Amino acid sequence: MLKLLKFVEYVWVGMGFLCAYQLFMTWNIEGNPRYIFAGGLVLSIFMFFFRRRTRKHMEQLKAQQQQQQQQERSEETKQD
Repeated sequence: MLKLLKFVEYVWVGMGFLCAYQLFMTWNIEGNPRYIFAGGLVLSIFMFFFRRRTRKHMEQLKAQQQQQQQQERSEETKQD
């Protein structure tokens, strides 16, 4: 599951590059397209960092759970 979350992070990076390219191409055109692509660029940057922070937090939780399980197993073997 963590690999999927990492993949989704890079999907947002790709989306950001796409929006940046389209924003550059439509910069001189009047109307809504440039605002839509600028909003998409800001959203993709935000979502990349948000997803990255969430994935790292989940990795920490998983590592803590594994460490706790190993401690419990070692305590059980000491009692025997």
